[in-house]
Amino acid sequence: MEFGRQRSSEGNTPLELLICSEEFKTELYRGLLILGKKNVRKEYRHLWSEKHPYFGYCYVVTELLYHLSDKRVTPKVIPTDEGKHWYVELSNGEPLDLAKDQEYDYSTGVKRSFMTQTMSARTKQLKEIMGL
Repeated sequence: MEFGRQRSSEGNTPLELLICSEEFKTELYRGLLILGKKNVRKEYRHLWSEKHPYFGYCYVVTELLYHLSDKRVTPKVIPTDEGKHWYVELSNGEPLDLAKDQEYDYSTGVKRSFMTQTMSARTKQLKEIMGL
């Protein structure tokens, strides 16, 4: 079996089930706390806090999930008051937003590509912190 291809009865792949696990979410939270405010883009730093370490990292989290899934999830963007919010859509069509800091209308999401084909420096750093 090739990892990530076999589906559960709910239509999710094993990798999608892993990234939805509490253990993965806990490591992600810890990793974002370690990255901290200094690695958030300047225009969003004032919104980041230890209580809400996801703010300013939606692109990084989405990019991480995209590369961990071997590009089998779809990156999407929603317009927000602050600019835009990134998340992924799973193969079964459901949104997965591990950097969610408020409620969003995912029906307005638009498929987007990342700035580069390879992981950004911040995403590589988060991956390393998480031990992935």
